[in-house]
Amino acid sequence: MQIILISGFLGAGKTTLLQRILSENASMKRTAIIVNEFGEVGVDGQILRSQSMDVIEITDGCLCCSLRGSLTAALDELLEFRADQLDRIIIEASGVANTRDLIASLQTHAAGRNWQVGPFISVVDASRYIELDKMLGEFLEHQVRSADVLVLNKADLTSAEVGAEVEARVSALNAQAKIVAAERCMVNVADLLADTGARTIKEIPALPSEPHHHHHVGVGVTTVTLTLPEGSNRERFKQALSSLPSSVWRAKGFVILDGQAYLAQYASGVLELEVTGTTTDNKLVFIGDDLNSIELARTLSMNGEPLAMS
Repeated sequence: MQIILISGFLGAGKTTLLQRILSENASMKRTAIIVNEFGEVGVDGQILRSQSMDVIEITDGCLCCSLRGSLTAALDELLEFRADQLDRIIIEASGVANTRDLIASLQTHAAGRNWQVGPFISVVDASRYIELDKMLGEFLEHQVRSADVLVLNKADLTSAEVGAEVEARVSALNAQAKIVAAERCMVNVADLLADTGARTIKEIPALPSEPHHHHHVGVGVTTVTLTLPEGSNRERFKQALSSLPSSVWRAKGFVILDGQAYLAQYASGVLELEVTGTTTDNKLVFIGDDLNSIELARTLSMNGEPLAMS
């Protein structure tokens, strides 16, 4: 049994990479997914289920502290009921997860079992790495240091000079890692998964020890879930999201605009709307630095009425 971990900060492209892996490799049919999301609505799980994948969601937090038990419980559940049908399990970690603790938990749980733990893949937003490095510091460095493979995603959204600087920075932090530059996570899947270095926990520097209050990145990481009113207009929705404050790092959800269902994904000030099947959710999950739900609802007010908070 192979256990693969995909990590990376919010909006870097983890789910896009996972979709790429699943769609381009026929052997992935015998694969189950564990998705951890920081927020009450599991958007990524819904996206992956649309591809008929076997998905277990953990949406209570960040796969750390008491949630380590949730991860190992999910692994045990899959192995108890599906072991003869699976070749691998892929874990997509929350963008604010402590990867070192995750890896430690996986390696401890794998002891004495016939498991191949790794590779550990970290997706980096190359277009925002320098900005995020200033904001997140050791937390972002930690995601880089923990990886066997670094996917420098969104390389097309930055200059060649900045791209070279980002590659030099991550290489200095983790000279052992395979580094792959990509646009929309278009990578050679077979080559990506061939790296089975699986660094041990002893090789990964620990984050500074501090009391844990879900302030993993040195700021108050919070989530807000808003329900869009019926009859929301697509253009006004786009205008509203363009005025979001910089404290919003990520927004995603299934929404209904002008009667059409969309998957909405917002990161780095960019909104993407993808036409999708019918949805009854009509909700957006926002993740950021000490978000104010009332102010967010006011910012996103459309058609003369505020969004309802769930």
